[in-house]
Amino acid sequence: MIYKVKQNLDKIIDNNLYLEAQLLKKISLGEYEPKQAVNTLWKANHDYAINAFVENGSNKKSKHHFSICGLLDEFQISTYNSRIPDYGLRHICMPILSDNEDLIKRYAALRYVKHPVYAPKSMDEMVELGDTAITFNTIQHFMAENLEGVRHNLAIYEKYKKKVLRSGKTLEIDYRFFYALLARDRSKIEESIRDLLAPKAHKRRNDSPVLGEIVSLPALGYAKLAWRYGIEVDIDSHLIPKELLPIQSLEQYEIPYDFLNL
Repeated sequence: MIYKVKQNLDKIIDNNLYLEAQLLKKISLGEYEPKQAVNTLWKANHDYAINAFVENGSNKKSKHHFSICGLLDEFQISTYNSRIPDYGLRHICMPILSDNEDLIKRYAALRYVKHPVYAPKSMDEMVELGDTAITFNTIQHFMAENLEGVRHNLAIYEKYKKKVLRSGKTLEIDYRFFYALLARDRSKIEESIRDLLAPKAHKRRNDSPVLGEIVSLPALGYAKLAWRYGIEVDIDSHLIPKELLPIQSLEQYEIPYDFLNL
């Protein structure tokens, strides 16, 4: 890895460690609600997961932090009705990469519900209208091995394709991946992942000048999802670390924050 990238990553990690300690102290003293800290804690664990792999190739430590990211999402959606599913393709990759099977099952079932101010429509209603949550929800169906749900969403996608693709200029690639995974077509799966790694597509999804030099999301999450379906894709790119692809759950996943145990 380029020395400067590693140097900058070290600075990011040091800053995350400082912020994490400060936030946890404020929560313990009752000065902050967890809601005020959860986004920063998510980013910290996301970065820790990547750093663990960079430092020593430790996919075990990476999986631990990926799992924490998934738990934080679960907490936000279940407790605060967060609308992460409207935008969180990077988020949904975290439980997939963690190999935490219990979390993956629960995460696949997460939904936000209707709220008079913050969510005029429920997540399920948004999906049926081809709105922002449909892409996230299609991945949830793959996580749950609910292929009928995948087919249902792809039919909605075909009906509302122009509307869906307005959400992101490169989303067409994601749907090519979904069709290829549903068909178990390895060559097309690999082709779609490589297209997500193309410079323009990668930069749209990975705008960090540091982390974007190390991994590509959601491409890495999609490669891992293919492995979960027994399709061992081989992508020749440092942005898809091969060490993170084999499926192997940890014996135990820690829950480091007290508010996640409630």
